[in-house]
Amino acid sequence: MNNMNQIMQQYGEKHVGFGSYIECMSRAFLTGLASFALTVSATYIGQTLLKKHLPYSQKYFLLAPVTLGVTVAWTVTARKTRNCQAAWMSIEEKNTFLSDQNNN
Repeated sequence: MNNMNQIMQQYGEKHVGFGSYIECMSRAFLTGLASFALTVSATYIGQTLLKKHLPYSQKYFLLAPVTLGVTVAWTVTARKTRNCQAAWMSIEEKNTFLSDQNNN
């Protein structure tokens, strides 16, 4: 953690929004991790409750929750990291998010 503080101080002078960007990215990754855990557990519990009505055996009960959990976690993390990047770009004086959107 000490190295992270040094990096934030080193680049914080050159890039104004670097500290908030690092915090936003940390939140994005932790949100993705939490969404993975919640999705896997909810899907597994749902399968356990509905096991009589499912077309596959109980030995495959981890396949669907993990696949769904990875998909949800990746989607959440990708969206949040894009928002963090856009926020940092809008803080920087040289490059704003609005001008990039108008060029596309």
